[in-house]
Amino acid sequence: MKRLWDEYLAPNPWSACFTNFTIAYINYAWSLFYLIPILSVKVMRNVISVRTQNLRLERDRLQLEKNNLDLQGESLKLQRDNLNLELSFLKSQINPHFLFNTLNAIYARTADVDDHAADLVMRLSNLMRYSLYESNREKVVMTKEVDYIESYIELEKARFSEKVTIEYHLIGNPDHYFIAPLLLISFVENAFKHGTSRSIAPSFVYISIDLEGYNLRFQVKNSVPPKSGLSSLKKTNEKAGGFGLLNTAKRLELLYPQKHKLTVTQTDEQFGIELEIDLTSISHLHEDVKL
Repeated sequence: MKRLWDEYLAPNPWSACFTNFTIAYINYAWSLFYLIPILSVKVMRNVISVRTQNLRLERDRLQLEKNNLDLQGESLKLQRDNLNLELSFLKSQINPHFLFNTLNAIYARTADVDDHAADLVMRLSNLMRYSLYESNREKVVMTKEVDYIESYIELEKARFSEKVTIEYHLIGNPDHYFIAPLLLISFVENAFKHGTSRSIAPSFVYISIDLEGYNLRFQVKNSVPPKSGLSSLKKTNEKAGGFGLLNTAKRLELLYPQKHKLTVTQTDEQFGIELEIDLTSISHLHEDVKL
């Protein structure tokens, strides 16, 4: 062993590496002893650097998503505020005390003379009261929304008399459901405004409310005045009763995101909408409310 060590420490040990296997092995072992720790440290530093970079990228991605959600939330808030301002503006144009006192006086004078006229006055009063007061609520029992629609239909029947064929169907018990107020009436108003009031020929309006499980299926169809074609149907952004169809679509996006489906169909003879809403979450929140 001493001889091998002396040979290793000889003046030219590198030549011994090629002539003596043991000395070559010792040199190889010593090189690994120095190289492995250096490589290990470098590998660890690379791994840590890559993980740090990945964490930084993930943090930046989450921050971008948070910023996008904040922007979407602000946009939805602005749209909601805009709709509330429109409703407030409508209410500010009406003196409710004067209106209801006048309607009550008319009802009292017609009750003993014409039952049908008195009923129409009472329905009009109920319409205005619901529009002014119940619309402030976030959700109402669907019975109130249905009553509003039925009262509106009766007023339109009296207005158009025999000129319009009106068909209305209600399936299910609306007492068991909650819905955003004044959400469905826009479609009904649009059917009369753009379908029957613009036509001198006989026309029709079909309205259906179907409640099954926690699903609402609402359909409105109306005839299109002759010679108007699709050109008049493109003007559905006009406001009806304070809410146009465009605003109603925005409200649906705000109030029932990914829980509704609105389908619009139009031909030269007919315009129709079909709305489906999942009322599950809203109804569950109010299951303990006594109706």
